[in-house]
Amino acid sequence: MAIKTDAAITAEVTAEIFINTSELIEADQVAGILYDLVDSKQNISNVIYTGSSGPFSIIPSANLSNIASNAFSVILGGSGNTVSGKGAVVISGSGNTVSGLGSFIANGERNKINGPNSSIINGTDNVVDSNGHKVFIANGTQNSGTDHYSVVLNGAGNLASGRASLIGNGTTNSATNIYSVIVNGNSNLNTGRASAILNGDFNILSGDYALILNGTANYASSQFSTVVNGTVNRASGLASSILAGTGNTVTQRNSSIIAGGSLTNNDIDTALGQNIIAVNNLSGGTIYSGATELSSIFVTSASLNPTVLHNGLNTYTGGTATAPTVNVSALTISTLVASGTSQFSGQLNVTTLSAATYQNLPVSPPNNLFNFYQFT
Repeated sequence: MAIKTDAAITAEVTAEIFINTSELIEADQVAGILYDLVDSKQNISNVIYTGSSGPFSIIPSANLSNIASNAFSVILGGSGNTVSGKGAVVISGSGNTVSGLGSFIANGERNKINGPNSSIINGTDNVVDSNGHKVFIANGTQNSGTDHYSVVLNGAGNLASGRASLIGNGTTNSATNIYSVIVNGNSNLNTGRASAILNGDFNILSGDYALILNGTANYASSQFSTVVNGTVNRASGLASSILAGTGNTVTQRNSSIIAGGSLTNNDIDTALGQNIIAVNNLSGGTIYSGATELSSIFVTSASLNPTVLHNGLNTYTGGTATAPTVNVSALTISTLVASGTSQFSGQLNVTTLSAATYQNLPVSPPNNLFNFYQFT
């Protein structure tokens, strides 16, 4: 007959106790049974310790302040940690609590997970709400994730309460709608669906698919609205935008303010700016100068009654409609008065010619200078 060793008896009895998972046995009872069987508590030091009361739960440390109370729960280190969720794990830290099924805390202090399949990697006083499934908090302090798939990467006092919402960093930011995002900043609020605040302070975004890139106390409240930068700007029209500036407001759809301060754009499909430098080309359906439509002060070619030029006696027209020309050929006139210097090419036939000074007159016969003087 084979004689069983103490180690074999330990393994056999431990397996028998744990296989019968329908009856929960306190850890100190298990330790007492094994102690009586093998007459040495050292043989069970790597199997279970007081504080591990869940079937197949593990606390490989003799610190009595850790408690693993559900099946397959694990606490690998630290102090004052409590795991009550089935299959949940605490790696290390102090005062951490996991009650969610299959949830995980790697390290930190006073972190709490109440939702299933969620994780906290590090930090202090971070919380995953019981309504949050598959929530992830990487680091920080007093951050919260309260809806499915919400994420907080770092910071303090941030709240990701929208489904699949994300906060990257910063302090006291809130992303409360589905797919809402805050990348960084302080005291920003994003309640829009699939909307984003990239940075800044005290910005509020409530429009779906809207965007605030940076700045302070900006507000984008309509769908597809955008504030790029600045302070105290408000984009409330559908697909409205403010590029920069201070205290600007856009209230109508497809309109924008390019730059300036304390401007208000209440017109549809218009762009407004202050002290804008001229550009090489400007076009548009309607262009305003202040409150004046420029087409009312410009004369267009369509509004003109043009004077049409025709060919006449010894004249003919040419050129284009916008740059006409009038040409003279074989001019016949009764009187010619010229001041200054006059020049004639070809033949000049006159009855009487008078001048103070004659230059370049012909001197060869038959029209020599003598004959010329005779005739005059």
